[in-house]
Amino acid sequence: MNNNKGITLIALVITVIALLILAGTAISLSLGQDSLFEKTNSSVERWNKKAGEEENSLSDAMSLLNIITGSTPPPVATISKETSFVGYYADIEGDGTVDGIIYADLALGTTGTGTDMYGAVSYTIPTVTGIRDYYVSQEKYSGFLGTKDVLTPTGTGNDRFYIMSLNDLKSGELYCWYAGASGELMLADIDATSQNFGSGNYNTATMISKWNSEAYGEKNHGPDYEDIWGNIDDEFSENWFVPSSGEWAAFVGELGITEEECYSIGMDSYWCSDFTSHTDIVNYTSCLKDCMQIDNGGFISGANTPGDSCYHVRMSKMF
Repeated sequence: MNNNKGITLIALVITVIALLILAGTAISLSLGQDSLFEKTNSSVERWNKKAGEEENSLSDAMSLLNIITGSTPPPVATISKETSFVGYYADIEGDGTVDGIIYADLALGTTGTGTDMYGAVSYTIPTVTGIRDYYVSQEKYSGFLGTKDVLTPTGTGNDRFYIMSLNDLKSGELYCWYAGASGELMLADIDATSQNFGSGNYNTATMISKWNSEAYGEKNHGPDYEDIWGNIDDEFSENWFVPSSGEWAAFVGELGITEEECYSIGMDSYWCSDFTSHTDIVNYTSCLKDCMQIDNGGFISGANTPGDSCYHVRMSKMF
């Protein structure tokens, strides 16, 4: 019995020593230079790196597939912000439809005059910073005033250009300015609108509001033609507006439109959005060198006799 106890005790001691040796080896492997922890972390890092590379490769492949299938447009070069693009055309949505022609470039700004039969109409195009980028979405588009590329906006920022629509409002219909205000001199409210460049949008909003409230008389008082302001809701909701006198002057002056070009492009008589003014792009009773007539008689122009003074409407927009 004593011998058995001695053997058992020796076995226990040997077992404890073996366990201590194994524990020390495990600790050494875990904490040493090539420890298990380091190997595990290294394996995880390699896995994450490979997973990232695979993800990037998959993303690149999907981008290429989208470009090939037309789901995503390819990267494009944006136009210079140091060069004027007056005379180029605009595709606002990038859908292939040309929406207007550029007549003012706010990246550069300028001053000028458009001369009418009564004298010079001055305009100042301001310079704006933080403008968005644009790219050429069509090359060599032929229309309106010659052949130029078409620009489309990309990214975010301030609008850079003023454009004039290529078409009259509602297929060239004629409109009164505000026939119910016939003969009314707006001395008390003469500053409600402005002839300055850049005021067309404000003028249009003001006149829509005043017309809806019948501030100057009955709506659509003319017997033959309706007033402008009740017919442009859809266009105004998409940020189109009736140009001011200064904006029409910039259109003529910046594009250098001649009288012959006025006839050739089929432009007729057009309203401005400010009090007492309209623009007559082609005047059939007088030869106008710069194709422009501004009526500053002090009355609501075109409303003196309902139906007598009715003109076309062509709208403008920033983009």
